[in-house]
Amino acid sequence: MFKEPIKGFALLLATFIMTECDALGASSYPVVKSELVVEDGAADGSLTNFRWLDDHRLIALVGERPDPTPRGRKRMLQSLKIWDVRSNMVSVLAPPDIDGLCVADGVIRYLERNTAPDGKETFEFYSGTESAIRKVEAGRFSRFNCRLLTEHPLPAWTQKIPEINIRRLKPEHGFIVIDRDSPTHWPRSVQLYRKGNGQNEGVDLTPMIGSHAGDGRVAINLRYYEFKNAYYINSPGSNPESVWLFPDGKIESSSDLGRRLISVTGRTGTLSTAIASGKVFGASRVTEEPVGDGGLFFQLEGDRKPAKRLVKGRIGQEIEVSPDGCKVAYLNDEREYIDPKTPILFHKLQVINLCSEKKP
Repeated sequence: MFKEPIKGFALLLATFIMTECDALGASSYPVVKSELVVEDGAADGSLTNFRWLDDHRLIALVGERPDPTPRGRKRMLQSLKIWDVRSNMVSVLAPPDIDGLCVADGVIRYLERNTAPDGKETFEFYSGTESAIRKVEAGRFSRFNCRLLTEHPLPAWTQKIPEINIRRLKPEHGFIVIDRDSPTHWPRSVQLYRKGNGQNEGVDLTPMIGSHAGDGRVAINLRYYEFKNAYYINSPGSNPESVWLFPDGKIESSSDLGRRLISVTGRTGTLSTAIASGKVFGASRVTEEPVGDGGLFFQLEGDRKPAKRLVKGRIGQEIEVSPDGCKVAYLNDEREYIDPKTPILFHKLQVINLCSEKKP
């Protein structure tokens, strides 16, 4: 692993700026911009292309060069890099071609793609701590600890339950069972089983999904936030509000900033992302049209005033929060216009510190 100082290298040009967005009345917070091109992930955390290793360092799948393999495929070869936001240094953890990133509890997991001249692909899998990564066997793993599911088996009585009706949490927190006949049927109940609970000892979470509505589909997509030691669930079922789920089964309502902003801006938007002091949300145009009022928005917890735009641009779906709940890492394409002939977004990794107005 080697390090590249920012100065003198085109790969990463980090500059500290104080961002203010006129008409939307944003406050000034320190932002660090980079030239690291990262493909967008998923808003619900099911696909992550960058993650916080700690409160000051990010690990990311960084686009390096177009795929040279045959069959006419167009994708970017990716390396795995670590960016220290404080020192503005980049470390290369693994050269191209890397994919399938998972980072949690100090564990890093990824796959290396090897492409033969005829286009045939093979994969090798790696896992471990930052200083001790080794080749491992393939297998299904939990995104909450990046370890194989076989390392933390569920109780035998769950074997009769379809996997699609189970939501695994961190092993020490247990798992959730959605009792329903199919994903299109409204659940009879939603139960949390903490570590050591028997089949009849679940904590009833059914009230959080609201009353039966629509076609019966209930989305329970969980994201764990270390700063709160809780899982954030965006608007489960017919519930208009998002909720916090704590390991003991306690449920706490939380406003869904994202839904309000979609109606206000008319932009393609991300889900609300919780931070220590409130919520952030991206609302963007993804076509060749001007950026307009798109960007990254912020609202203090309990503040009923309109959300403030902190950063202008086209914000990616994936937004990651540092363990202390202060720093927000996001992807941004800042171009005012995009060529309609090649309407491709080039998102670059940026960080904003919402706990400080002086330092990143």
